Amino acid sequence: MGQERGYGIVTSLYDRFARSVDGARRLASARLRHESLRSLHVALDASGLNQTELANRLGIRKSAVSQVLHGDGNLRVKTLAEYLSAMGYELDLRLVEAGEPRKALVEERPVRPAFQEEHSKQDLSPAVQDQSDVRVVETQSHHVLMQVTVQSMGTGGASFQFTGSAHLVAKESGCEALLTADRFKPMSRREMSQ
Repeated sequence: MGQERGYGIVTSLYDRFARSVDGARRLASARLRHESLRSLHVALDASGLNQTELANRLGIRKSAVSQVLHGDGNLRVKTLAEYLSAMGYELDLRLVEAGEPRKALVEERPVRPAFQEEHSKQDLSPAVQDQSDVRVVETQSHHVLMQVTVQSMGTGGASFQFTGSAHLVAKESGCEALLTADRFKPMSRREMSQ
């Protein structure tokens, strides 16, 4: 963090800024903005669309798309969601403690979520916990990313609700690295037929 000098500890400008309430808020805002813009660019690259095609899907001018992708102006949550949806994606946010992304970067480790999923559901009995699974099904020309959630509709466990979503990703989109991440498990033909 800081280095000893003859008259005290010298800290980085970032550390001094992060210690003030206003500075910490501004840094958190900047990190969220950076991650949002990075997500837009990753989705655009993975979708195989160019800015003109994205603008056509959204029914807006290409200059508006360019402005958003360059971080000009105030990026609204609604705009972020609409752009990602037009490219076949959506954002999954997680809550982390203030300053955790920076600590993780400095310590060269993954960002730790503020809450583990088990803790948020610990008050539920195992019979009524929601179950969610994400799978990738491979077709000849596409990957289908499927998420299915099974939710108990009462304490008796006799009624369940199934919800889910599927996203089609063209194989030539160049996003194979996203599909082989630990959280996506390829589904075998045998599993699909069951």
